[in-house]
Amino acid sequence: MSKVREPLSDLAVFADAVNVTGAGAETTGSTAGRGIFEVLSTPEVHERLYRELREAFPDPADINLLSLEKLPYLQGVIKEALRYVLIIQSAFSFFPSSNGIGDNNG
Repeated sequence: MSKVREPLSDLAVFADAVNVTGAGAETTGSTAGRGIFEVLSTPEVHERLYRELREAFPDPADINLLSLEKLPYLQGVIKEALRYVLIIQSAFSFFPSSNGIGDNNG
């Protein structure tokens, strides 16, 4: 039995857009913040990352995305931050609600 859904109002579409945009900004900020926290909380990681960045860029004006992508330790730190935050967020990804959003019933 298929459900016929009413079209969303302009206000509902706007609210959804705000929520999606906010969620994207929040997860990006949370991931970056957690990654920075972990680096600064672990002196060995902080020192190794600092050395890699200073060796690659003696002059900070030379920093660019293509060069950053080639730094193996930096890439490992970023991937670990993404992995760590993903595990935490996955634990809270299922919230059933009365409107059908967030449940597994389609």
